[in-house]
Amino acid sequence: MTLQELGEEYIICADELKKRETALSDKLKKLDGIRFYETSRDIKILRDMERDSRVTGQYLINYYENKTNRRIYHRQ
Repeated sequence: MTLQELGEEYIICADELKKRETALSDKLKKLDGIRFYETSRDIKILRDMERDSRVTGQYLINYYENKTNRRIYHRQ
């Protein structure tokens, strides 16, 4: 598996997480009390996971284009 393919898998995973988040957000409107709090927490976790997956996917897809011409080390 190449980095490009792995990055695409991460993007697909991020899309799935976004769908789950949207479904829970629709469900949230009908809840109250502790269930509202728990579902809100779950939505926050899904948002964080979705963001992390998307960022990682984009990083992997563009890995070889992000090269720099600068030296990583410095002589002293």
